[in-house]
Amino acid sequence: MNNLQTLLQNKLLWEFRTSRAILKKDNEAVIELKTKRKKRASFKFDGKTFSISNTGFWNPSTVIKENGKIILQMKRTMRINKAFIEITGGHKYIFRSRNPFFVRVIISSSDNRELVSYRLVSKSKAYMNISKNHGQNEQHMLLFVMIGCFIFRGIISENKLYGLKSIVFTAKPPLAESALSLLN
Repeated sequence: MNNLQTLLQNKLLWEFRTSRAILKKDNEAVIELKTKRKKRASFKFDGKTFSISNTGFWNPSTVIKENGKIILQMKRTMRINKAFIEITGGHKYIFRSRNPFFVRVIISSSDNRELVSYRLVSKSKAYMNISKNHGQNEQHMLLFVMIGCFIFRGIISENKLYGLKSIVFTAKPPLAESALSLLN
């Protein structure tokens, strides 16, 4: 991952278009998430091609594949706001979502340290936060940013919040662990 750590510590912006989301740094496209229907997307980074897809109905999951091989699988449980992410090599993470008034999506480590979050703050404004002191594998962080955008954008379109044109990256500190416990 060429300079991924540096990339993730810069000011970034997700810009939404009809069938794609473009991650920009200094107004320059860095990664493009191309959506294919409602349940599929793809992106390229560092010379590698990745695909994202939703599968299943009774046991739904979202997978990211690299050249056809599953490298991340997010399995949803009966609790609609919680899922578990497993990345090749047995690395496990937690995905939570809330939709009380505005959507919030959080990906955290198994010990509840927030790594990546997306938060809708109005019908036309959203924020993405990446923990700077995550100490996580860089490719994992990239996968979290991408799956977070894929799912967050899906929730927004389901709620018919089409006014959202971009997500601003922020370097805010992650939520306190006490606030994360509210999501359980």
